[in-house]
Amino acid sequence: MNGFTLYFILLCTKPCFAFRKQQGARRFWSNFSSNKLPVMLDIPQYQNDCWKKQAVSSSLLQSNKNPGAGLGAFTPYDVVLKDGFMPVDCVKDELFMNGDKFGDGKFSYNLEKVSNVSIVHYTEVVPKEDRKPMTQNICFEFCRTVPEMIFFGIFMGRDCYCTPYYKMVADDSSMCDQLCEGDTTKVCGGKSKSSIFSMHMCSSTEADLKKKSIASKFLEGDLKERMHLANDLSGQMQKSARFNQKVFGKAGDPATSDLMQIAKEFAGDLAETAGAAERVTNKLSGLIKDSAELKDFKKSDTVTAAERFMEGMDEADEEGKERRTELGEIVRLAHPSKVELGSATQYYPIMYFVDKEYVNTMTTCSGPLVNKPIVGETVDGCASACDAALHSCVGFVYYGLGNSSLCFLFSGFKSAVYWTGCDEKKAPDLLQLEQTSKGPVKIDPMPCGSVSRAWQSTTFDDKDKTTILQALNIETGVYEDVFKIPKDRTKPAFRSINSCAINVLDSNLYCSMEINGKGSFLVSIDSEKVGFVAKLPGWQYAGVFDSKDNYYCAGDKGWSILSQVSKMVVHSSLFELGSEKFKTTYGSAIGADLAILEEDLTGGGHHKKQTYLLAVKDTTVTMIRVDKTPYDKTTLRAKGLPAGKVWANAWNFKSAIYFASETGEGVYQLYIDSINLGTRTCKFEKVGKSAKSAWSDGISCPGGLSPYRPVHPPEPKPYTATTTTTTTTTITTTTATTTFPLFQCQSNVKINGVQNIKYKGLCLDDTTFQQCANNTMAVWPHTDEPVRSIRMFKAWKREWGDDEARIRAWAAIAQLVTRNNASVLMGTEVTCSETEDDQAWKWSLEFMRYLGAKHILAMALGNEMELYFNKGVPADCITKLWSGGRYFGTLVKRVEEMDRDPDFRSVRVTSVFGSYSFAGWPFVNTPVSQVQTYLTNAWKKYGKRWVWSFNLYPFWDQKCGAGWIGVTSGARGFRQRITAITKSTKDTFWMSETGWSSAPPSNFHDPCPGYCSLGRMRSYYESFLRWRLLDPADGNVDRAFYFTMRDSVNFKMRESFGLVATCQDTACKLQAAEAEIMI
Repeated sequence: MNGFTLYFILLCTKPCFAFRKQQGARRFWSNFSSNKLPVMLDIPQYQNDCWKKQAVSSSLLQSNKNPGAGLGAFTPYDVVLKDGFMPVDCVKDELFMNGDKFGDGKFSYNLEKVSNVSIVHYTEVVPKEDRKPMTQNICFEFCRTVPEMIFFGIFMGRDCYCTPYYKMVADDSSMCDQLCEGDTTKVCGGKSKSSIFSMHMCSSTEADLKKKSIASKFLEGDLKERMHLANDLSGQMQKSARFNQKVFGKAGDPATSDLMQIAKEFAGDLAETAGAAERVTNKLSGLIKDSAELKDFKKSDTVTAAERFMEGMDEADEEGKERRTELGEIVRLAHPSKVELGSATQYYPIMYFVDKEYVNTMTTCSGPLVNKPIVGETVDGCASACDAALHSCVGFVYYGLGNSSLCFLFSGFKSAVYWTGCDEKKAPDLLQLEQTSKGPVKIDPMPCGSVSRAWQSTTFDDKDKTTILQALNIETGVYEDVFKIPKDRTKPAFRSINSCAINVLDSNLYCSMEINGKGSFLVSIDSEKVGFVAKLPGWQYAGVFDSKDNYYCAGDKGWSILSQVSKMVVHSSLFELGSEKFKTTYGSAIGADLAILEEDLTGGGHHKKQTYLLAVKDTTVTMIRVDKTPYDKTTLRAKGLPAGKVWANAWNFKSAIYFASETGEGVYQLYIDSINLGTRTCKFEKVGKSAKSAWSDGISCPGGLSPYRPVHPPEPKPYTATTTTTTTTTITTTTATTTFPLFQCQSNVKINGVQNIKYKGLCLDDTTFQQCANNTMAVWPHTDEPVRSIRMFKAWKREWGDDEARIRAWAAIAQLVTRNNASVLMGTEVTCSETEDDQAWKWSLEFMRYLGAKHILAMALGNEMELYFNKGVPADCITKLWSGGRYFGTLVKRVEEMDRDPDFRSVRVTSVFGSYSFAGWPFVNTPVSQVQTYLTNAWKKYGKRWVWSFNLYPFWDQKCGAGWIGVTSGARGFRQRITAITKSTKDTFWMSETGWSSAPPSNFHDPCPGYCSLGRMRSYYESFLRWRLLDPADGNVDRAFYFTMRDSVNFKMRESFGLVATCQDTACKLQAAEAEIMI
């Protein structure tokens, strides 16, 4: 039999480092003076036409019309001299005005003594009967045949000319916005300016092919080496796994047989990966071999064939690099080859910790694996691999020797089997070691995410009295099994489990456990283990933790407290417990389960919260204040609860409290703001379904959000404003017993004439969301109007803080939404990282579900993605997003995921674009910004559910005359472009962002005094509030959002669009005493 030994970590203190090289994608850049945007360009290539003579119309052979840079004769469309072009500028070109020596402009020609060159006009050379409607390609195909020309320009959408250079002269601030006569998706100059394009010289195809072939040969060789290694490792692993599976199968060791099956499957993965790489290698080999036979690269056919070979190599190279990466990753998993001699000496055989008599006995084990099986490593190599997985690997098992050895890494161990008498033939000599029952035990925490589930423990009234942890499906009301806790989990076996609760300090599950003849105990439980914490004062059936590590439990004789539970040792045996640590039992039975409430019910303020123990019997709520002694007990009459029920399940989600009965009437929420200590009443409302249960006990993660949507938004007006100079606004609830402060900035400025405010919203800036979400604006500054809608660009960012910070911010936003009965336009991002996008969407969907569909205006995927190519992202990412369809595919995927909840199937869908989408008709549709295609596809798929959303900022025009008039005219322009696609004027159109900055943003040039000022901001904000929206003269806009609440940093630029400056400020920016500069 093979030798094999199981090792366990003793100590590991070495740090691990990793470095990654990043290869930048090749990109071409230019700068348009018309819009000041650096643009990554898709460059048309015509290499296969280089040096090739083209068929020429007899009407073009006019020797008297052959001007040019060299002023010599040429034949247009005869020989191709350029192989591609790219846009470079939008200028008023002096050569267009004064550089035509032979055409209609010859009388204004003035370059003879300057450069002695001439431009060549398309219309001066090509007869009218041969001319085509002008496009960028038509102009290029003409100018590429004109000798010594480096650039071409197009004016007024149709006037094409070739030029050896261009020279900008002063002009107005107009743009190149004239659509090409023959292609209305592209721009061909302006009313006073030319779109300028540069042309590339024909390159050496032969040299390019040679260079490409050499690179492909390197890749081919690299792939072959990795394929050979992968196939070798696969064969060794298959052989060893088959042998060991046969041996241990006969010996009756299913755990090892399972490990060997995993190894066999991974060996198959190795072979399959090598096979995929072989197919690419064969393709590369054929291309390299065939391309080497090409001769005479002056011939057009040879050049064309070479280009096809290079295209094939590019395609094969891309796939080959993917296969190379896959091979590298899988080979590293199968054979890490990073051996540190002596690594195994830091590990002990697992029997060292169990029974040293068998420390040298061969042992096998089972448990969760880390990474994949390893083949052909030494024991030190196996130990080194475990060291490399520092945060997950706790030990390993090693089978065999040399090339046939197999190594498995473990993150934990479920069972261990030690083998004796391996030289004997009898199977009974193979003994299994029972679990030890001494010392502390490590209990795994419950999976408490940001949103908790509603669990319960229940003991079935069957022959075995089975105890099961279940989770409530809030849609169906059915309790679904999570894991069972068999009676023999403890020795002696336990009788029942109840009074379970999760401690917020360690996320561990604690319950009371009754053991026949031994009494009741507080135990900690996970799916595999039970640990004993303390002796209980009799049988308990209700339990809960507060935020200070205190466990409260209750039974027929009353209730008790156990403090600092998370600091107690969890023992593997009840016989190791010390004396009881419980405080005296108080009072009598108070209810079938307990909840905890930590709120200020006495009016002492946020920092003076009280702690109350709550239980429900029939329709009576018992409240015991436990944060001070003597303990005060109060009973409340509960409205909204069915009478005569046993409320055995209580759930705490932060400050939200829910109860469910054993008879399956449903889940009822206690509304904290309805608690009236004066009238001794409170209110419950049914929020969901629940099935029948028996001997059950509710369990929840007290730090998580509730999985239930709010169903109780207050109906009366959401605020009672005193004056416009107050810092906070008092919100009146339905019970008029509790007030909740929401933020309103101070100002002595009052704006009248506000119109359609219910269709207007505020954008939530990053500063407010991250730093002071509790001071999100609840009232429109300088009015008495509540904020009824909010645009959120995202649900959270990792760098803003941990889950606690996120949940705290969410709770603040949710309070405003609930109190104001507001709605949210919920955004989620699309970037080059699908992993980050998925996490962002997970948070967005989570928060949407928390708010409920009735509070969601729409889901918005992406913001101004038409400019994403300008953010320094890799070219291949842009290609995948647009041409590869990832952006639209992500939209479809997000909507499908959202619609799994029936309540969200009526939520609107949108994507937000900006003014750069105007750069084509009806919208820009370049390879790096395919807005028109995206919008058309989205509208066709979602119909009336789709919302057309656009941001509009006259501020960024940097023109002294810019202002509110740009919004209404721009809105009309957007509406016209929408109609060009849908043929309707009734599609839903939202202005998703607009605003004005009170101070110059970073690196911003003020075009004139007062452009960035409080006075100009006030004028703009007043116009927004008075905007009629739906009037056709105002753009026929259905909804609009103002940017923003506070100053923030966007795209690494400090901006001052906020109506309040910082989180520390309570005053609005606009004050009557401010000096106003109006332009």
